[in-house]
Amino acid sequence: MIKKYNISHGLEERILMGEKKKVTIRIRGQEYTVIGEESEEYIKELGNYVDNKIKDILEKNSKLNQTMAATLAAFTIADELYKIRKLVDSLNKIINEKDNEIEEKLNIIKGKETEIEDIKAQYEELNNKINDYQKKIKKYEHALDLKEKELQNTQKIITELQNKLYEKQIELVQAKKELEEFIKTFDTK
Repeated sequence: MIKKYNISHGLEERILMGEKKKVTIRIRGQEYTVIGEESEEYIKELGNYVDNKIKDILEKNSKLNQTMAATLAAFTIADELYKIRKLVDSLNKIINEKDNEIEEKLNIIKGKETEIEDIKAQYEELNNKINDYQKKIKKYEHALDLKEKELQNTQKIITELQNKLYEKQIELVQAKKELEEFIKTFDTK
């Protein structure tokens, strides 16, 4: 879009902002010099657009003079511009709403990412505790195995001692019998 331009009947004005270009255009047979920052092609395209609008209006109503046709063309172009601006405003509003929705969703995602990071940290902490407990369990299982072996050995020793005690009791009973027989033999003599 031309930011600043000047249309004159051969009159040249200098605009001191940016790199300006002078472009000659024809509208309804009249030459105009346009000074603007846009490309020559763009400025000529705008001139053709205005010329075609005026031409269309004159073809539809031959009773109009050039000034009236130019005024109606300006009105038609203003109408197009106004509708486009309304459309752009409407689209910008929709874009802003969508941007807000996206921002909200991004905030939700960031919140979820934070929750995920917290859960990961909790998982790691629990995993470390599980590993520690598994090591303790293995240590206790090993200690239990040693105690079971010790208990088995102790039970074996107890069984052996019980067997020896039983044998000694048998020997004692036999020794008592022998002693009683010896005493009887002594008493009878």
